[in-house]
Amino acid sequence: MTIRKILVPHDGMNDSTPALVAAAALARRFGAEVEVFHPRLDPAQTAAMMGVGTPAVGLELLITASEKEARLREDKARAAFDAFLPQAGDAVAARFVTRTGPPEALLASAGRLADLTILVGGSRDHESLLDSLVMATARPILLVPAGAGGDLAGPVVVAWTDALPAARALRAGLPFLAGTPVHVLHVGSARDTANLPEVGRYLGLHGVAATTEVLDPGTGSAAAALIARAQALGAGLLISGAYGHSRLRELVLGGTTRELIQSCPLPLLVAH
Repeated sequence: MTIRKILVPHDGMNDSTPALVAAAALARRFGAEVEVFHPRLDPAQTAAMMGVGTPAVGLELLITASEKEARLREDKARAAFDAFLPQAGDAVAARFVTRTGPPEALLASAGRLADLTILVGGSRDHESLLDSLVMATARPILLVPAGAGGDLAGPVVVAWTDALPAARALRAGLPFLAGTPVHVLHVGSARDTANLPEVGRYLGLHGVAATTEVLDPGTGSAAAALIARAQALGAGLLISGAYGHSRLRELVLGGTTRELIQSCPLPLLVAH
């Protein structure tokens, strides 16, 4: 897989600077275009949803207020893009795109035509958006913590289970594995290697020399074991499949994906 288009959603409210910094670094690395996408709220639709049962005069006031809010958010998103351009440099092709309509539907449509979408961690809005996009786009999502560096420097850790989400994440992560130490980790018992030797051989066919390791989580969770080992290895990126169980089950009972999204202190690349 080659990365030629990177999507950075910007809602005009949350700070997307860490995602933009990462996008610029990765665009230079892969020769990719960066698209900053702002889903513009439809004032009439927003007012209609807020003003059910409201008299006509009140509805007009709601539409006016919604239009003002939509313009304000678009202006903030465009200002962030304008500030991003000199930081990205002339070598990075970038464009600002805005569309009007339901944000999640617009971003899902845009994400399907991107090779990578980058979001900022630590925000419930972005966590919800990641949940939506990872399922709706069939494309990898990079979650960048607010304090992380944009270059993703350091070894790469791949969380492996012998299941479809992990296999898709591994393939999506191949561009990130070139020229850096790679460690493939499986959380389980010593008897359960989850086909790790074949994972190492597969990566070798792609020119990637990787070490493989089985982690015993002890009394902790799989996510905690992965994060601890990744930090011990000085990793700059963790790659993982997303939602091997259903999203509802993980939301109610918890799960590795949910814990990684909420707790991982380093950049996290996920795919489903």
